[in-house]
Amino acid sequence: MMTRTKRTKVQRTRPILGVATDITSPRLRRAITRVFRAIQKHPKDWARLRRRVGGILLKDLIDNDPSCLGMWETDPRAKELFYAEQNQNPFMPKWRSLPLDPQFHVPGLILLSSEVDRLPWPRLVALIAHECGHVVTREREFEKRDGCSSEWASELCADRNAFRWGFEREIRAHAKHRDFTHHAVLPGEMIWENGIAFIVDRHFYLRRCPERDDPEN
Repeated sequence: MMTRTKRTKVQRTRPILGVATDITSPRLRRAITRVFRAIQKHPKDWARLRRRVGGILLKDLIDNDPSCLGMWETDPRAKELFYAEQNQNPFMPKWRSLPLDPQFHVPGLILLSSEVDRLPWPRLVALIAHECGHVVTREREFEKRDGCSSEWASELCADRNAFRWGFEREIRAHAKHRDFTHHAVLPGEMIWENGIAFIVDRHFYLRRCPERDDPEN
């Protein structure tokens, strides 16, 4: 799940590869390390993650939702400063006509439910990789997929990054337990929005499938 904006203080213990955390569970720390090691093989992604993630925290309840196991949460103060700096800066990148979205640029925290340590190993790794996928998502990457649903576009970008890091098997195992109305689906699978059919291609784009539309829904 991507982003809310409620500031949380990091109660630090021993960092995991330089990232602050309050997590003491050896199993959960191993899972995070497993994901981080894979991301380190992609230096640009690792640099972006290190720049943006202020810490990884455990919470008893995320967003007051018992079903929410993980979330990337941006810093609200940083977002306000980002907006203010843009308003004062007359220069914008040549490739865009709208202001940059701070959601893709400011720092934040990865929040994990205190229940995640009970997950089977593949699902635990998938959850962490997916949230890290949100962190490194670039704004242009998101905008290319933002058409039918911004929520789906965000989730598809996160899964795409996790696939690139080598976690396809884990993401597919975890997907069986996710709410597809929020996460959409994975490459090769179909999803319907108000009876309109889409398939996710191997590049994580939603492609229309008019022949599979369901006019009764």
